[in-house]
Amino acid sequence: MMSLFPALFSFTLPVIFLLRFTVGIFFLMFGMRLLQAARVAYAHGVFVGIVGYLYGLTKLTVGLLLLMGAYTQLAAIFGMFLTILTYLQESSSRSNSSAEQVQILLFIICLSLLFLGPGLFSFDIPL
Repeated sequence: MMSLFPALFSFTLPVIFLLRFTVGIFFLMFGMRLLQAARVAYAHGVFVGIVGYLYGLTKLTVGLLLLMGAYTQLAAIFGMFLTILTYLQESSSRSNSSAEQVQILLFIICLSLLFLGPGLFSFDIPL
């Protein structure tokens, strides 16, 4: 195989860590926003229901698992499922196409984490 920089192939584990860490941060941010929006809506008298809280807590949990590198493949599967749900929700509202693009990107990164593994600095790292 011809490559311009073959020495860079030895840095796959740190790069996988960066992908996992970035996706974890995104899921944490989205989960916190969902929980905050559900709390504000509930304070204003709008019944959000348990589904809204569970959706936010699930995103928050996936983000924490990806940040720690614990159960990375399971977290990636749940992350793919959550991004599909969010994509379908955002595409039905037709409000913002850039948000849909972010969900597609997160889905692809979660799919790659499913096959690549957790990378460095994780509890799942194979010994």
